Amino acid sequence: MSIKLARACRLTRHLPRAQAEILESIPPALTARLTGRELAMVMDALNHHWHKARAFEAAEILGEGCIWDPKAEALIELYPARYYRREAD
Repeated sequence: MSIKLARACRLTRHLPRAQAEILESIPPALTARLTGRELAMVMDALNHHWHKARAFEAAEILGEGCIWDPKAEALIELYPARYYRREAD
């Protein structure tokens, strides 16, 4: 790991797996141009965006009456079908 990447990782303080995923998503040409501090800022911005998008997705799923179970990798209905009222035709 280069000094620049080590400094960026030290400044961000994300979990090692998260740091690896974030760095993998940044194009190498951009990584080469940025300083360690700037790279840390980009990493923080990406991490913040991903968490914000994940929270939005979770809220949207809850609004539809389901929750996401990451362990089972499936949507689980909050209200089973028998509790839904049928609309009059």
